[in-house]
Amino acid sequence: MGLFSSEAHVSLDTVRRFKEEVNAFSSETNNVASTISKQINEGLEEAAQKVKTFEKLKNECSELYEEIKKRKSELEQLVHSLEEQLSSTPKEIEIEKKNSDGSVSTETKPNPEYARIQKDLKEAKAKLSKIKDLSWKVYNKKSELDRLTSQAYEYTSKIESQSKKVNSSFNELQSKANIAESSISRTCDAVEKYISVNLYK
Repeated sequence: MGLFSSEAHVSLDTVRRFKEEVNAFSSETNNVASTISKQINEGLEEAAQKVKTFEKLKNECSELYEEIKKRKSELEQLVHSLEEQLSSTPKEIEIEKKNSDGSVSTETKPNPEYARIQKDLKEAKAKLSKIKDLSWKVYNKKSELDRLTSQAYEYTSKIESQSKKVNSSFNELQSKANIAESSISRTCDAVEKYISVNLYK
């Protein structure tokens, strides 16, 4: 009876330890799956936020580019108008002058209106040159943001696709671990009950 009792105690402890190890493994599996799933979701949120940032910058850059295009068009029209005015304005004008003897003579002088238009045209051309340079820079930046936004969307889409696969795999693993834990626990309970009953016969 003593020998049987000792063996029964050892077997019962073994069953209990095995059951605890199975429960611990199942719990650890669930914790790992939850942690990885959380990290994936956080990564997706961060990627989505970056996409929103790129989209916002792209829209702002597009608006700026349209404003610059509008200003550029206005300056081009102004330059064209001033050039036409300048071409139809004489460089010099004749001024009549009454002499002391009563006679009238004419004097040729630079036309101040021509000088004014020429000055305005020079300033308009300088502004147009600057706006063209700015337009080119903004256009390049807009193209870069378009490319980055497109890449960000593509990258996020890939992450979402992969995360669904990973989450599906972990959900399957969790489900199998839980089923295994439940099945093994029932088996261990039955074995434990059997050993306990036979121990005290």
